[in-house]
Amino acid sequence: MDETNLITRGGNYGWPACEGTSGTCGTAGYIAPKRTYPTAEGSCSGLTVVRNVVYIACERGTRLYRAQINGTELQTPQVSFNGTYGRLRTVEPAPDGGLWLTTSNLGDKDSIPNNSDEKLFHVQLS
Repeated sequence: MDETNLITRGGNYGWPACEGTSGTCGTAGYIAPKRTYPTAEGSCSGLTVVRNVVYIACERGTRLYRAQINGTELQTPQVSFNGTYGRLRTVEPAPDGGLWLTTSNLGDKDSIPNNSDEKLFHVQLS
């Protein structure tokens, strides 16, 4: 399972003994994740927070999660761009209030210059 945690100073989230809800996650003192995702819907690699909303870019899941943060709770995530752009690597806030998204579909792992089809997208927030 992949997971989203709302980090608190000194918090123990169990890694590496606890991942998502598997392993020794019930151990006293471990803080449970706010949300978990099956690996096929996750493998998330990028995260940003804009105005109490967390945006999570996922590679294998090929989607962007959006979830409102309410105090110490994370609301049920909404899915955007499911498969639209492929594997999403990074999500970052843009100066105009939108988001920048990058992909990681093929890469240039062979070290040949300019041998990549990776994309950079700008999206508006609604």
